[in-house]
Amino acid sequence: MARSYVKYYFSVILIYFGTFYVESQVKPERVVIEEGQELLWPCDIQKERPSDDRPFSWKRNNQWVNRSWVLADGSLHIPVLSRGHHEGVYNCCQSYSYLSGIERELLVSRTCLAVATPRETVLRVGDTHTWQCEVVCSDGDDATVGWRKDGRPIKGQGLLQDGSLQVLGVASGDGGIYRCCASNSIGTFCSKGAKLIVVSDLPLLTIQPQSQVTVGSTARLQCLPPSGPLQLNANYRWLFNGASFIRDNALDGQRVTILPQGIIQFTRVLRSDAGLYQCSIDTGSSVGHLGNTTLQVTGTSTQDTPQWLIFAGPISQDRRIGSSALLECLPQEKSLVVEWTRQDGQPLSDLGLQWLGGSNLYFERLSAADSGDYTCNVTDPVTGKYEHASATLRVLAPPVIRFPLPATQKVKRGHLFKLNCSDEGNTTWLLDGAPIQPDRTHVILPHVLRVLYSSSTDAGVYQCVVDNGGGGESVSSTEIRFVDGAPDPPSSAAIVGGTSTSFTVSWRKPRSVTAWMVRYHALPDGAEETELVVGNSEMIKDRVTPFTEYIVFAVAFNSVSGSDPFEMRHLTDPAVPVAGPVFFLSSIGERGVRVSCLSMLRENRRGLVTGYPVEYHLEGSHQTYLQLIPATGSEDVIMDLQQGSTYQFRVAAANVAGSGPFSPWQEIRVGNTEGLTRPLAHVEVSNGTSVSVVWSPAPANSTADGYRYILTNADDEAIGDVRTIPSSKSMAVITNLEPDTDYEIHVAAHNQYGDGPRSVLNFTTPSVEDLYKSPACPILPPFRISSLDVTSTGLLLSWSEPITGLAYDKFVIQYAPLPVLQNQAKELVIEDPSVFYKPIRGLQPYTSYSFRVRVGCLGGLGRFSYAYVVLTLQDVPATPPESIHAQAVDQHTVDVEWQPPLKPNGVIVHYMVLYNKDNVTPEDYWMRRQSNGTSQKSIIENLDSGTRYFFKVKAATFIGDGPSTDPVPASTKSEMKVLMSQKQLGILIGVCLALLCIILCCILIIFKYRSVDPHATRPPYHHHSRGRAHTCPYMEVQREDGTGTPMLVTDSDIRTTFHTSGHYVAHCHGSGPSPCQEHSHNPHPHSTSSVCNSSPPGDWQVPRAPHERPPPHASGGGEFSPGGRTLPMPASVYSPMLALPLSTDGGGGYRYYVGSKETEV
Repeated sequence: MARSYVKYYFSVILIYFGTFYVESQVKPERVVIEEGQELLWPCDIQKERPSDDRPFSWKRNNQWVNRSWVLADGSLHIPVLSRGHHEGVYNCCQSYSYLSGIERELLVSRTCLAVATPRETVLRVGDTHTWQCEVVCSDGDDATVGWRKDGRPIKGQGLLQDGSLQVLGVASGDGGIYRCCASNSIGTFCSKGAKLIVVSDLPLLTIQPQSQVTVGSTARLQCLPPSGPLQLNANYRWLFNGASFIRDNALDGQRVTILPQGIIQFTRVLRSDAGLYQCSIDTGSSVGHLGNTTLQVTGTSTQDTPQWLIFAGPISQDRRIGSSALLECLPQEKSLVVEWTRQDGQPLSDLGLQWLGGSNLYFERLSAADSGDYTCNVTDPVTGKYEHASATLRVLAPPVIRFPLPATQKVKRGHLFKLNCSDEGNTTWLLDGAPIQPDRTHVILPHVLRVLYSSSTDAGVYQCVVDNGGGGESVSSTEIRFVDGAPDPPSSAAIVGGTSTSFTVSWRKPRSVTAWMVRYHALPDGAEETELVVGNSEMIKDRVTPFTEYIVFAVAFNSVSGSDPFEMRHLTDPAVPVAGPVFFLSSIGERGVRVSCLSMLRENRRGLVTGYPVEYHLEGSHQTYLQLIPATGSEDVIMDLQQGSTYQFRVAAANVAGSGPFSPWQEIRVGNTEGLTRPLAHVEVSNGTSVSVVWSPAPANSTADGYRYILTNADDEAIGDVRTIPSSKSMAVITNLEPDTDYEIHVAAHNQYGDGPRSVLNFTTPSVEDLYKSPACPILPPFRISSLDVTSTGLLLSWSEPITGLAYDKFVIQYAPLPVLQNQAKELVIEDPSVFYKPIRGLQPYTSYSFRVRVGCLGGLGRFSYAYVVLTLQDVPATPPESIHAQAVDQHTVDVEWQPPLKPNGVIVHYMVLYNKDNVTPEDYWMRRQSNGTSQKSIIENLDSGTRYFFKVKAATFIGDGPSTDPVPASTKSEMKVLMSQKQLGILIGVCLALLCIILCCILIIFKYRSVDPHATRPPYHHHSRGRAHTCPYMEVQREDGTGTPMLVTDSDIRTTFHTSGHYVAHCHGSGPSPCQEHSHNPHPHSTSSVCNSSPPGDWQVPRAPHERPPPHASGGGEFSPGGRTLPMPASVYSPMLALPLSTDGGGGYRYYVGSKETEV
């Protein structure tokens, strides 16, 4: 008996010390609970037998706890936790027993709040800036301070010991959203974001007007920040000629206004205002930067009334609540009256509203009531002229979080939990300061975050950051904690016994686990399935896809919570392909055929393809040939076929599991495919689910019978079957596509000799907006819009039926002339969803219009289609030419000029100028002159002088003539009375000059020979013929003083005798009857009558000029007899002879001239 007791107590001692040793090697589980929270821990000791009624108790740091903390079931319950009083290592114990529960270390923490003071800041490249961060924790709890840029932690230089962030040498890539974050035992809390804008330029100064600033005029200077938005709350500092800009006196204060947002207004500019202006903008950077410009003042402004009353008007703007705003209104002159009104009729607020410069509105601190449309009204009190300018001021308030997150939430592992936040603005979710990316477990909906299968990695501080685009950010935070007592992950789970269509998941079954949940899906994006297993240690999954990788998660559950998931991956076995590949056939040379196979979809090939078996036979023959195409090349050439014969081909795919079924037979005639060319095709993406493939029609010499096309994905895997269309068509529509997906289209012409070269077209379908993000109609717009019956003023617009399974109730057409200006677009609503056309009327001729169509459904409207542009036809000009002007050029010509019409309604092909002497005659009876369409001038000739004409001009397109201008009068110049023409006048002047020259010559000759004796007698002229002398007529040239000067021109057969008395006789030596008779001479000196009444002989010559030569028949010789003597004259001496007496008394002989020789006798 004693020995039994000894053995019993010895065993107890061994068990006690062994248990103590084991427990001493296990680190207690650490549990962090926020101060003020409730603690409830169940005891994890199981009774040895149901009848055991020994009570349970708890120890803290090996000391018994207060009995009031222990409930009847042995659970530890502390209603309100306190730091320093309740922290320690706890474990559950049973009275009078060696059994003890798992030790847990309780840590009580206090929430820390990171309060960052940065604001939106503009820095120049190379600047240095420091952001401060203040961390507030209750009772001085320690926390680690850090910074994040765009959600990513900032490490390295720039983090100061006090938690501040210093940016040294700002670079262009430093721009972004910065947050200050504080981390403690609970998690990480981040501040609101501060935006950093990095610029590279100095502030920009502008001068208005840009052309010239004159004395007495109005001017304006504005300092604009470099890049980025306008900093309304920044500090602007102005310098004038290097010194601070200060108004000189009260008068300048009335004409110069410095506005808070970097604007200087001048009214009645003075010469002293000219100079160098510089501005500095303090936007939070440590160093201010100067921008400069020079204001030049010249001349004196004119006193003419300005064309515009408002020199600078207000600008629409969005501002945050509590910030400042400026609505500028600068009149052209100080004497103009300025009045501000609100379009909603509300009076202007007196709180915080200032009138700067007498005409500008400045809101010092905006409130929500300041939002509205403001109008600046400027009136000239002298002329009553009125002008206004409007702008919209929108005051944005910070977003309101309607569903604030609780400070702490307890959830169970493996279960779903959901967080709701604000229902306005854009929501960003952070977990311990890092943005949460959506995946299969984390689903982000508008303002809602759903965590489907939570695990230990999902514990921490969640923050909902809401931004409404102008009013700042609002942040709500919560801490997610998991309840205690979760089982361990099922690390013993494994996948065994897999086939091509099934796999088995098995695990060991601990006593504390009551159920298992298995989640699995095919990679990369297969649908996820979940199965719950109770009581079994395995799960068989069948009907899975062959040759597909699956990811499997196993989660164990007990009565309290679930475990963290245990991840497994499994690739199912290959299986025989389920379909044949898509292939193309083309003739090569005279006896070959190329077989080209496209890759197959994964679900069709069900494994790695090892080759493509090809079967072919001659048409009508039962003998079939087999050839294997290697999978690496996907194509091969089969040779030694009969030229001109028709063969049939089919192809299958093979993998390690076997060969799949063959594709359908295709026929080809062995020959030449040179007549088939590659189609010139392109893709027109209509929406996210359909496209149109358009190619150029086949040329006239093409031998194509049609076209074949196939759709493939980005991996060149064929989708669907090859489709064939006739050669008469050049377009195909492909539908049921996936949005935001890459595709390829293969197009080839074909005939009996096979397929020609293929055109491969790549395209990406546009993404469709998430239905949760847009309340509008999700139906995509029609992908095709066309027009029929286009005229100059209308057309019939038609569109294709939307491709959708949803119901829609209307169409909306928007159209406008190009270029589309603001508020110029018109909309038409088609309430009947079964109508796909609409007549459009009231269009302008020869104008390009843009048409867009969208669908209406679910009480909203979808997005517009791509713009369809159509040009209306030409028409006759709607307006006459402009600025017609007519001006007379001379007595018979008028110059007419004009400008083109304002609405030509087409291409002007010619202008018609109409003119008439009165403006009451119908236009059809007016005279016309046509000019080409590019001319703007016409010269009208052959008009009556001194006559008033009326002129009209009208333009014409190839459609017809437009309206005429109003008649414009113009008078031709009057013609002067002239007795003769200019030609006749010239001839008269020439004749007069010739006569004057002859008279002058005669006067000179008479004056030179005035010494001849006027009383000398003149003998008769004797003509000797055949030895007989005859008296012939003679001529005498009488001088003014009465003296005679004999002059005779003789032929070769005339002999002339001069007597001393002054007479001269001509002796004729011709044969035949004498033409002359002898006569007596009248001795009176003043007698000029001839004594010979007969006509001059036939051999008399008209006197010639000295330079004239004798006639060709002259021959023989003559004789000259001065003083009764006869001198022979040779025939070669034939010239006019002039004999002059040497003295007036007749005794001095004669000086005669023959040719150029002078002789005295």
